[in-house]
Amino acid sequence: MLRLNYHFIRSFADGRCPSGTWLVIFLSSEPDWALAVRKEIETLISTHNSSLSPFNSEQILLQALAKIPLQAWESKTPSLDLCIRETLRTAQPHTALRKNMGPEFSVGPYTVPSGAFVAYPFYDTSLNPTYYPDPTRWNPARSVDKEDLFLGWGSGKHMCKGQRLATLTMKLMVAYALMRFDLAMVDEQGQRMQKSPVPDWNDFLTCRPKEKCTLKVTERLFPQDYFTGFEANSTS
Repeated sequence: MLRLNYHFIRSFADGRCPSGTWLVIFLSSEPDWALAVRKEIETLISTHNSSLSPFNSEQILLQALAKIPLQAWESKTPSLDLCIRETLRTAQPHTALRKNMGPEFSVGPYTVPSGAFVAYPFYDTSLNPTYYPDPTRWNPARSVDKEDLFLGWGSGKHMCKGQRLATLTMKLMVAYALMRFDLAMVDEQGQRMQKSPVPDWNDFLTCRPKEKCTLKVTERLFPQDYFTGFEANSTS
């Protein structure tokens, strides 16, 4: 058993963005969603691996994940897609900054002079209870009336150009973590937390949890015929 703190798990994610870290934190706090995502990964492995040795090493798992094609990662993980989307909404304290390179213009009651900068914090939309009831709660099953209310990848002409790569990176990270380990968020007494931690949006650099918490990681034990069973399923 390993007990890893928040700073350790951040090493799994891109150092410039806490989203990957928070995806693992939320899944470790919500067993039902973690199980749904794990089942999706198991299905991908069984579908795209027809000849695997018994699972007895990390290398076997890495080989199994490597055989899953990009198209499958992008189209066959609906639960994981919802989890990533909700994580981007709840744990990304980003502020968009743009300079008006054109003439003066107006936005509602505000006038933006030529050469002026405009800043827009994402929380104005992402944590707005009018659009997202109980906005700080991580709930991948929630629905949104208008797609343009989701700003996880930016908006308009300045949408994130690397969103496909970023999404794939998070999916690979989660797939490895959930297949190798059982994850649980625990409090200072080592007891499983009853609800997900809440990101501190005022901590815009690292977005630490507001609560003191620890990620408890337990290595999973697999029978020797674990992947052999996948092989039988994929050929039947």
